Amino acid sequence: MATRRIPLVLLACGSFNPITNQHMRLFELARDHMHSTGQYQVVGGIVSPVSDGYGKQGLVLAQHRIAMAKLALQSSDWVTVDEWESQQADWTETVVTMRNHYGRILKEYERSTGENKDSSGNPSPLSSPCPQLKLLCGADFLDTFQVPDLWLDDHVEEVAGHFGLICVSRGGLHPEQAVAASDTLSRHSHNIFLVREWVRNETSATEVRRALRRGLSVKYLIPDSVIEYIHQHNLYTEDSERRNKGTVLRPLAKQATQPGKNVNVAVRKIATLLKPDKDISHDGDHIVIKTLSTFKNYNMDFHVGKEFEEDLSGVDDRKCMTTISWDGDKLVCVQKGEIEGRGWTHWVDGDELHLQLGSQLSNLLAHSLLLLLALRFSVLPLFVHSQPANPCIYLQALIILHTQTSASPAAIMPADFSGKWILESNDIFEEYLKVLDIDFATRKIAISLSQTKVISQDEDKFTVKTLSTFRNYELSFTVGVEFDEHTKGLDNRNIKCLVTWEGDKLVCTQKGEKANRGWKHWIEGDKLFLELTCEDVVCVQVFKRKA
Repeated sequence: MATRRIPLVLLACGSFNPITNQHMRLFELARDHMHSTGQYQVVGGIVSPVSDGYGKQGLVLAQHRIAMAKLALQSSDWVTVDEWESQQADWTETVVTMRNHYGRILKEYERSTGENKDSSGNPSPLSSPCPQLKLLCGADFLDTFQVPDLWLDDHVEEVAGHFGLICVSRGGLHPEQAVAASDTLSRHSHNIFLVREWVRNETSATEVRRALRRGLSVKYLIPDSVIEYIHQHNLYTEDSERRNKGTVLRPLAKQATQPGKNVNVAVRKIATLLKPDKDISHDGDHIVIKTLSTFKNYNMDFHVGKEFEEDLSGVDDRKCMTTISWDGDKLVCVQKGEIEGRGWTHWVDGDELHLQLGSQLSNLLAHSLLLLLALRFSVLPLFVHSQPANPCIYLQALIILHTQTSASPAAIMPADFSGKWILESNDIFEEYLKVLDIDFATRKIAISLSQTKVISQDEDKFTVKTLSTFRNYELSFTVGVEFDEHTKGLDNRNIKCLVTWEGDKLVCTQKGEKANRGWKHWIEGDKLFLELTCEDVVCVQVFKRKA
């Protein structure tokens, strides 16, 4: 007698911003694979869009993402859209969403088996096996388990061990490496199903939104009904892409910052790579301090000498009673709460603003951005006014934080690349890193960095230094002479390189494991352009000459 198959429901969680044909394709691939095992019968699929509380930049309202998903899945007779997760006021952990859906699945199962009884009133032995729920995801998802403190250990254990995962990979992605790198995933590898998509389709919602903002066609990337809905509601514009800008993703703020814990490693690493601005306005004893960065903004509005409650949401999610007072010409803050000895001191020395932190605070996000005491930074005053009656009025200033460097020599010819160049824009850099098989955590750090290129040119001899607070990379070459390059710290491959002139452009061909790999450098006015190519991805970076 043939073994009865286990009923299986597939659950996909995510932004779906917007839903694409590739999202829907995952369900079809997973169903085929699970049927091929001979163990499972896929009986349903669920698309569960994340709530607005997720805080991702460019995330349109859940009501629109739900509506678009429903339109896209009108043609499916087995995949549905569920609104429960999207209706939650705060972001919901994946495991919590899975528990909710599985509870509902079990209730329906118990109801159906309860109606199938024999003559004695007992459940019929012909009742189907108990259904299962598994998480459907792309290959990138497995990399998130390696981001320190992003997932709670017991959540990973429950998702992989109790429920199970179906991971669909594409192109050069290798999810089996993520499984091997994790003790928990390796222990439950029997419950993790890896599915390979051999038909190349690299469509991403990020690329779709970019095309829509630029007025380009996205036909055949997303369903026509979704395109019509987007146009009707004027979604995915420059304005919508700025939504949640500067907001910390809720998983980073919430998941690893539980009561009694400090700011998680992932957030700390990202935060210490940033170069924040400090904007201070001062009217008598009323002071407003704004700490601004591309990762997180934090405002502090207070009156000297008056105690107030400070809510450190997005920092370590604690509350404390704060009092700030003058100590000579220094501002001294005492923060009373869960952590003892918490506080800070601000003072100005010449053209430098200093911030000294309480000895137990070095692991807190907001202030770890501002470790100025042992560093020297240049200062651009907005307003400097000193009076004997109140010398601290000169606190009102805009502090631009960047390491002091010498000026670059001006370019003397169109093809002279010598100088220092500061990164201004970085188009689809993450997609470029993906095709190089760079892991998820490194990609997220890399795209948040501010890069500086220092180029030394002696006729056809070049030295190009790419500098950042995360990793530096140096490349020396002579135009027209082939050389070996080891991309250490990037994708760690050995490649053969040849750089040639194409007019006044530098063109590099990189031969190795990856197809169509190379780059082009050229100058337009005071801008340095870098076009990075690998396989079918083209990333364009723009740098501005630093005077």
